[in-house]
Amino acid sequence: MIFFASTSPGVCKGTPSGNMIFPPFFAAAVRINPAYFEAYDSWGIVALKQGRVDEAVAHFQAALQIKPDYAPARQHLERARSLLANGS
Repeated sequence: MIFFASTSPGVCKGTPSGNMIFPPFFAAAVRINPAYFEAYDSWGIVALKQGRVDEAVAHFQAALQIKPDYAPARQHLERARSLLANGS
């Protein structure tokens, strides 16, 4: 089974409930393929949904280090930074 998060924070597919995800799958994905920028972005989406904003920022930044022009990660990073600035 393939697990991934959509570009909408908190929307995850590939699991029975439709909103659960297992971050170890993302860790395994980037361990297997360190250039897998989409996995970093998806991991960040899940972290953001779970309220781990600092972690989400790190994952979005990792995605952008690999692919600087990846617009979804840039948008997600901006959202996470906005949450940090507002104390969320």
